[in-house]
Amino acid sequence: MNICLLSVVILPLCIMGFECPDEISRVCTCYTTYTGSVRREERRHVDCSSRELRKVPYLDFREGSRLYEIRLQNNSITSLQARDFARKTHVRILDISGNPVGSSLRKSLLKKTVRGIKVLKVRDIGLDLQNMTSLNFVKDLHTLEELDLSGNLEFGVEMLPAIFVEQEIHSLKVLSLSLCRIRDINPHGFIGLNNLREMDLSQNYLSRVPRALNRLSLLRKLTLRENDITVIYHGDFTELNCLEELDLSKNLLGQIEAFRNGALFGLGNSLTRFHLHNTHLGFFPTRTLSELKELKHLDISHNTMRLLTNVSFSGRYSLTFLDISGNPWILDNQMFDGVKDSLVTLRMSNAGMTSVPRIALEKLHKLRNLDLSNNELGSLDNDSIYGISARRLSFRGNKISYISADTFSHYKRPLDIDLSQNTLGSLGFVFESEKCTFYNLNISYNGFLCDCQIEQLVNSRRVFDLFANCILKTGQKVAISNESMIYNLEKHCGKSSRTFCLWWAPKSGTSLFGTNPVLTLFLLLCVFYLLTSS
Repeated sequence: MNICLLSVVILPLCIMGFECPDEISRVCTCYTTYTGSVRREERRHVDCSSRELRKVPYLDFREGSRLYEIRLQNNSITSLQARDFARKTHVRILDISGNPVGSSLRKSLLKKTVRGIKVLKVRDIGLDLQNMTSLNFVKDLHTLEELDLSGNLEFGVEMLPAIFVEQEIHSLKVLSLSLCRIRDINPHGFIGLNNLREMDLSQNYLSRVPRALNRLSLLRKLTLRENDITVIYHGDFTELNCLEELDLSKNLLGQIEAFRNGALFGLGNSLTRFHLHNTHLGFFPTRTLSELKELKHLDISHNTMRLLTNVSFSGRYSLTFLDISGNPWILDNQMFDGVKDSLVTLRMSNAGMTSVPRIALEKLHKLRNLDLSNNELGSLDNDSIYGISARRLSFRGNKISYISADTFSHYKRPLDIDLSQNTLGSLGFVFESEKCTFYNLNISYNGFLCDCQIEQLVNSRRVFDLFANCILKTGQKVAISNESMIYNLEKHCGKSSRTFCLWWAPKSGTSLFGTNPVLTLFLLLCVFYLLTSS
């Protein structure tokens, strides 16, 4: 019995204090976390954030102390000096964001005081990024892997100069220059960042893809979201042969020639994720996508596209994820023919649909996840979704008031169904379906009264993971986990008998408890023992 219980216990994150110097403990919080299960890593945190500090507390740690994180963000600190650290300290993450310290940061400041720093967050500190010496404080930080400069918009940047060229931070892999009012970047602007893997230039004023990016030949992820880019030219990504993810969302790519011939040249063998959310596209960019042989994930949501045909997805790729939400689609039975043998996840929310495009969807043989939320669906029956292979379905935020008992009869259990924020009045479809059909079921915010059908739903345990609420006679809305409410219902309705379900995930090759069949069997026997002995 005890062994069974211990075998399913998940150990929580262990948090405890560690000794802080007196001056620090008066204004900051020191604590230790432990991660991992076999090899536990001890992480010591010093949290001085949002304390209305005007200066850095004297960081009087013992020589060679190893700290995971020092958080100083969101204060009114005006300077950071080498003397703020009494002795050399190993710090993995340092966050000084949201302090007006920009003009006080001196050359090689952190090299003198901090060792081993990997992550430096200096968001919104008043840096003048047009000044060639503005980043001298990071010079020679040879272990630095992530630098966040976002939100430094006080001065604006007409042309970002080559501010990284002499800093000797060749280990840098992640850089954010988001929200810095950058209008253009010098072609030599990123010299010195040869090992960069991720770049975030979102929320700036760039009018085209900076040529300086082509120097970052090892780049894996590029975010150009929320700029003023109107045209993608041949050569914009020529040298980015390792790029796997590109985000051009919320740019101005609505014109017919927004993607010139060869616009994505150089990305054909690498790009797997492409985001074109809310870019004013009025047509599906078939020609542009056709040579992206590795493309798996495509987001073209919230544009003005109306039509997909049987040749829209003509290309050498095999999409597994497609988000076409928020477009005014004219539904066509052949609209998904080009992805029928590959697509696993389809999002089609906010499309104004009054019925499920069943014939188009039933051709998607590998579909497992289908999101039809926030449409205009009024009811569901077996004809609505018959033949659709997805077993995780979201109908959240529709106008569904009725679901027939045979709606889900063609499915192999278990199912994950989200029916929240509809107008359902009856749960008959749950009780009349084959038992144990629903593994996850969300019926929250449907206006159910706390009556006998709620008691039956809770006590029958026909659903493994249930999310729901109901309304008391007083008008108060309560969660179905409310013990007092259930107790009162049991007195009035009686207590429904419990349904025993042996949950598993067919066709997945794994059980819901993991990949080890021996452990799975052991856990199931433990659960059975606990149920029968209670």
